[in-house]
Amino acid sequence: MDEYRNYTMKSESAQTRDLCRKLEALGCSTYPLIGSRWSPIGWPDRYIDCKDFQCFIEFKAAGKWLRPGQYDMCKRLHLKVYVVVLPDKLYSLDKKLCVFNNVRELYAVLQSHA
Repeated sequence: MDEYRNYTMKSESAQTRDLCRKLEALGCSTYPLIGSRWSPIGWPDRYIDCKDFQCFIEFKAAGKWLRPGQYDMCKRLHLKVYVVVLPDKLYSLDKKLCVFNNVRELYAVLQSHA
């Protein structure tokens, strides 16, 4: 339980980096899109490229959601966009998909919705 508590006390960016590192350990490539001069305002945080699927993920702190401009931008993208509400909830733009216990569960759900 202490490990989970320590994890949830990390900042949003630290949790995002941690989840991305774990996805990379499963063979995915993760590309940050935020803070780049090539990323227009409203783009998701990461482009995820896995062997079986590609998608965008926007990471949000607990209790947060997409701003209206972000939502509009995500609806226009040609790849699927998911929202991870840290530390453990996965949403499509329309509905909650799951609560995941580890990155393998997250990967499996992303793969099944590809």
